[in-house]
Amino acid sequence: MFHACIGILTIFLAAAWLGAVSPAESSPPSDWLSERNRDHRLAGLIWDSATGQVLSPEGLIRRLARSDYVLLGEVHDNWDHHRLQAWVIAGLVEAGHRPSVAWEMLDWDAQPRLDAYAGDAAGLGEALEWADSGWPEWSAYAPIAEAALSAGLPQRAANLPKARMGLLARGRLTALDPEERRRLALDEVWPEDFDSSLLDELEDAHCGLVPRSRLTGMASVQRARDGAMAAVMVEERADGRSPVVLIAGAGHVRPDRGVPWYLRALDPGSKSLSLSFVEVSDSAVQPGSYAGGRWAGQILWFTPAAQRPDPCEQFRERLESQRE
Repeated sequence: MFHACIGILTIFLAAAWLGAVSPAESSPPSDWLSERNRDHRLAGLIWDSATGQVLSPEGLIRRLARSDYVLLGEVHDNWDHHRLQAWVIAGLVEAGHRPSVAWEMLDWDAQPRLDAYAGDAAGLGEALEWADSGWPEWSAYAPIAEAALSAGLPQRAANLPKARMGLLARGRLTALDPEERRRLALDEVWPEDFDSSLLDELEDAHCGLVPRSRLTGMASVQRARDGAMAAVMVEERADGRSPVVLIAGAGHVRPDRGVPWYLRALDPGSKSLSLSFVEVSDSAVQPGSYAGGRWAGQILWFTPAAQRPDPCEQFRERLESQRE
């Protein structure tokens, strides 16, 4: 996860952004905050990778509203992605829906604090002890909370508690008791090619610097987290809320083996739709260039990219410091 600096300018901008994505707004924000590739030809385009169709913002909301589950995939440190996620939630409300909002960034232990909170979006981060969570600062995510709170929408902490993740990281899925594995659909038959695909993704995410043999525990954690988020979403739908919206990293919303796979296992016959916010690349100027891999079968909303240090160089330095 990446951390942006907090300063007076950040606080000022955060206040402006909260106002810029109010539920009364009919058009999505287009005054990009991210610095890289703002003038890219794809920035702002909404594209269905399954059909090749370009969607209008209004057409997108109509598509999402017909789904039981809506999964909004982000790059965590891209503030534009959170503004657009907030706009989607507000758009569903404007269309007459009462979606429930589930958060990857909050684990189940945070639910009592989330339920007890009665203030505004700006103060929710402190109530959730967000500053100690390791996620980008709360002001990045506050527009999402503002969209939910202003419409009185239910919010759910969807992630697996850290204690369980620790057990999984040191072992396998059998570290969870049988009842919990069933609840998270972890006993369902998992195709063998998913294992290799997930390990490939984790190896790439760690810049090839972690031996593949050490990634098995991380893969178990990833699977359990996806199952946990799906289980919470299914519970929300069982309570009559639809669509259920998930705020999560783009890797979690991929339709093949991400959270949608577990939704299909836990709620057969339901319909989920993944919308990922995709940072454009200098070397890819056609929508089809983004159609494969994790983006397959999704609707993609292209945005500029956040300015950030080289994550692989940062990870390499951290590994070296641990060896000293």
